[in-house]
Amino acid sequence: MKLVQFAIALLLPFSASAHSSLAQQVDAFQAAYGHPTSNFQLLNKSSRIFADLEKPKVALKGVLYWGGADKAQARSQSAMSNTSTGNFCAEGFSHLYYIYKKNVGPSQVSCGRGTIPYTVTGQVSPGNSAVRAFMQTIYRIIKADGKVGPAYLHCWWGVHASNTFASIALKQFCGYSDQQAVAHWDRIGHLPDPNNRALSAAAKEENRNKIRNFQPYADLQITDAEQRLICF
Repeated sequence: MKLVQFAIALLLPFSASAHSSLAQQVDAFQAAYGHPTSNFQLLNKSSRIFADLEKPKVALKGVLYWGGADKAQARSQSAMSNTSTGNFCAEGFSHLYYIYKKNVGPSQVSCGRGTIPYTVTGQVSPGNSAVRAFMQTIYRIIKADGKVGPAYLHCWWGVHASNTFASIALKQFCGYSDQQAVAHWDRIGHLPDPNNRALSAAAKEENRNKIRNFQPYADLQITDAEQRLICF
């Protein structure tokens, strides 16, 4: 098992975490962020890394966090600021993901801990290979058993596009049904962004269909014990 964990860590560009197990990693990040009890509890006030971000939330405890960019960057439809990406690196995160291909940031972020990737995914779609690559990274973080820190995935406002990614991650790793995953999206996806721009009915249904159409990857299944640790 230790050899497997070491091999998984080598597959990742920077092993940012130093916990002895996945359970310890989950406990540490839950404690750091005020012990959130749901996927919709905002983390803005729980840590300096989230203070200026739009609607940061947790999808998989100690593994995957999601939301928006900094408030100023969200308004200009840009990737996160260097300050925010540096904070994530220093906090022990191992990967950052930005959904849009507009006003992207650097592909890598460095801090005193080392260097982590900042990857552009594009939106969820059947032909987007970045979706599987993203799921593979989340799987490797889980299987590294505390040796690799969590990921943060963001759009601009933390309402729509990142919500779709988080919803399919819940299908992949928490066993959500189509109905449960769509209900997850609807909990916040109906809201307008802070500029009071709401998605059209057609655009909302498009996101719901992206969630329904996503089929979990059979080779990226986790154990029941892992699921109990990271899922709400």
